Amino acid sequence: MLQFINQLLHKSVQSLSPCLLCGIDRQQQHSLCNTCWNELPWYKQHIERHQHQIVCAYRYDFPIDRIIQVYKYEQQLQYQTLLAQSLLNLSLPKIQAIVPMPISTARLKERGYNQMLIIAKIMARQLNIPVWQPVIREAQHSQ
Repeated sequence: MLQFINQLLHKSVQSLSPCLLCGIDRQQQHSLCNTCWNELPWYKQHIERHQHQIVCAYRYDFPIDRIIQVYKYEQQLQYQTLLAQSLLNLSLPKIQAIVPMPISTARLKERGYNQMLIIAKIMARQLNIPVWQPVIREAQHSQ
């Protein structure tokens, strides 16, 4: 019951909040107004690599490139919902778990959070699947 009330309260506050990009219209689609959501640089194709189909949400163009940068490096965590919902918006195959890539210990200390773990947890909650963290980062240098 408490979770239901929390979700209802979150939706009410969100509907009164301005769009994260234009700041003019009210939020409609995952922290953005409908106009800004529709104008994002959606990547509408699949990529074939090594006999695997790769699905991408966006082309790395404005404003997504800037959103990712400020989310990762400037602790602008208000973009977490937008990024998670963008991935959930894709036509994904049946998923059994989400595996976020770990960041180096130095980056974790510097940022104070693993940005992909946050997104993975949002997605896992919506899909009702677990977040698995079996990947161990051996090299501790930047990618």
